[in-house]
Amino acid sequence: MTDESLPAIVQAAIRYWWLFLIQGLVAIAVGVLLIAKPDKTVTFVAVVLGLYIIFFGLIRLASVFVVKQGTGAHIVIGLLALIAGGVIVVNPEKTVNLIVIFIGIYLLIWGLFALMALFGDRADKGLRAFQGLISAAAGIVVIAWPGPSVTVVAVVIGIYLILDGLLEAFASLQIKRLASG
Repeated sequence: MTDESLPAIVQAAIRYWWLFLIQGLVAIAVGVLLIAKPDKTVTFVAVVLGLYIIFFGLIRLASVFVVKQGTGAHIVIGLLALIAGGVIVVNPEKTVNLIVIFIGIYLLIWGLFALMALFGDRADKGLRAFQGLISAAAGIVVIAWPGPSVTVVAVVIGIYLILDGLLEAFASLQIKRLASG
């Protein structure tokens, strides 16, 4: 279904629904890994999270160019994710203590941007707002409790990624369903 009366962002979401599905499935896989092996090594957790954040940043930046109506929020979040992920992957041992706080800040900012959907006319604003609440809540928990245990933080982030991935995958399948009928 390609209805020319639909906004460009909606047309792009319909055309590229599978990108959201891939993002959701990657988030679920990373979340499961973090829950299954949280105490193996801090370096492993850091590198996995760093790679996921880079992937997420690339998806956000790509959406700006695919839709050709990118928002400042997509650019800011994408660039923050690339910077955060790059620093983590390049220096995992040196950044472990900062990673927890940085990821918490990232989750909080992403959650606040997602909550802005409530003020728009998006069809999925309820889902995005819920996603924003989950992200902001996870960010607050991570920021408030950074030091006691990287294992706890890994599990919290793993739970967040699974929930976020399920929501992203669900949204992608809803887009596909609406597009085909």
